[in-house]
Amino acid sequence: MRHLLPSSAEPALFAYLRRTIQPGEVVLDAGGFLGAYAILAARWAGPSGRVVMFEPSPWSAAIARAHLAVNPEGSRVTLIEAAVSDRAGSAQLALNDEPYRNQILGHDPRGPRHDDPEGSYHTVSVVTIDDVCSEMRLRPTLIRMDVQGAEFAALDGARDTIRSSRGSLRIVVEMHPQLWPSFGVAADVARARLEALGLRARPLEGPDPFTADGHAILEYI
Repeated sequence: MRHLLPSSAEPALFAYLRRTIQPGEVVLDAGGFLGAYAILAARWAGPSGRVVMFEPSPWSAAIARAHLAVNPEGSRVTLIEAAVSDRAGSAQLALNDEPYRNQILGHDPRGPRHDDPEGSYHTVSVVTIDDVCSEMRLRPTLIRMDVQGAEFAALDGARDTIRSSRGSLRIVVEMHPQLWPSFGVAADVARARLEALGLRARPLEGPDPFTADGHAILEYI
């Protein structure tokens, strides 16, 4: 599966995570794909740390489970096969030729619909970060998020976690403004949406925190 990851993957993000994740950290990895960052986070957080990874795509989740099984740190990673959003339910996951670009189309609290017989989308479960943290009694210290345009819905679903963890939680998000319109989010309201959560964005690389496929560190106001 190594061909699905670039040879030099996201060096600025890697350096940030390597520098900031300390022993004992509780890390949430939303959109974990094949588990590379989850395993690294578990390695750096050490035996006293904990990692919870969210991955909605059945194919990617199956590969991630195998990846976790062959790495000793994998035993410290909990894999939840679901997308994260602002409310629990189900969603249609649009399948892309490049699997890391699989994208949630929307969720339906009434329950799943039938999958596309041609395989262009798949019904997946949706959870909220707040619900998972409450059920698992987690107090995360870092959230890494790559959810292909659903950033604001996922953050809205972490509202209580963000509020209660003020001062102890770092959040780094891969931004996809090119996909926001399909989630009803206009680029010009991005800052206001973050401010409503008590957050502001600064870029991890480059001058703009809302660059397509760039990374933003979300800080408390």
